Amino acid sequence: MFRVGFLGSVNSHADLFAAMFNGYDKSVQGEFDDIQAVATYSTYPGVDEKLKEKYGVEFIAKSPEEMLDKIDAAIVTARDGRLHAQMARPFIEAGIPVFIDKPFTQDEDEAIELARLARDKGVPLMGGSCLKLCPETKAAIRFVEELRKKEIPIVGGTVMAPVNLENEWGGFFFYAGHLAEICLPVFGYYPQWVSASETKNGVALIIHYDDFDVTGLYTAGRWDYEVEIYTPQQLDATKPDNKDLTQPITLDMAFVEEARNIARTLRTGRMEHTYEELIQPVMFLNAVYRAMKSGKREAIRVAEL
Repeated sequence: MFRVGFLGSVNSHADLFAAMFNGYDKSVQGEFDDIQAVATYSTYPGVDEKLKEKYGVEFIAKSPEEMLDKIDAAIVTARDGRLHAQMARPFIEAGIPVFIDKPFTQDEDEAIELARLARDKGVPLMGGSCLKLCPETKAAIRFVEELRKKEIPIVGGTVMAPVNLENEWGGFFFYAGHLAEICLPVFGYYPQWVSASETKNGVALIIHYDDFDVTGLYTAGRWDYEVEIYTPQQLDATKPDNKDLTQPITLDMAFVEEARNIARTLRTGRMEHTYEELIQPVMFLNAVYRAMKSGKREAIRVAEL
């Protein structure tokens, strides 16, 4: 049995994971019989008591460190990414696998420091946005893989996701990770630079790769997720096999897939994403934020471990 504990349990993700792991979500009955949510820590009044009463999360910790000898994996679900590194670090140092919700961290150097620590200790990490695990995002990733296998170039793309610019949990960084973790797994983790400007209804981006640009649209007034991938088929009628892809993305299976990702990592000890893939979205988000403030193109740092 793998015992898991929640850190910063205020958001709904802790509820969803607790329901799945403790047998309250009948749609996944039997999938997680070897995982149990046993501990919780939050600074918000009543949150831990709710997890105990509704889902049987028995131990309410007074500090994260109180969980160290009671769990086999930690799940950081605090809404504010500025708290993620300090919550996760003691568990990584103790050799305990950690899932860190989006954003992995808000600070670039903290992300690199955590990833290096986990790598050096051989500790599996998971986390970031659930959007990269959605079936529709995975379909878009496979579409790009097929294009490259057939040597069909990408001439551009579009990614759309919501944003919340004004909140107490890190402002732009609170929700912005979803767009990053659609764009980077689909088009590539290492675009060169980004430009960004606030609009009446969100933030507009140009994300520059070596051979093409992707338009990004953060929407403050809509809650849609979508990716579009463009090929040269409209420019060259002699290539009828070339196709574009327009892929709406839903959250229907997002949290189930996230729970499955946690379960597979605990059972096998193998990470489904590299340390670099987990933290590169932090570099992307910081470049976007700098571009919003400077009005200029901003280079996207490569997370070198």
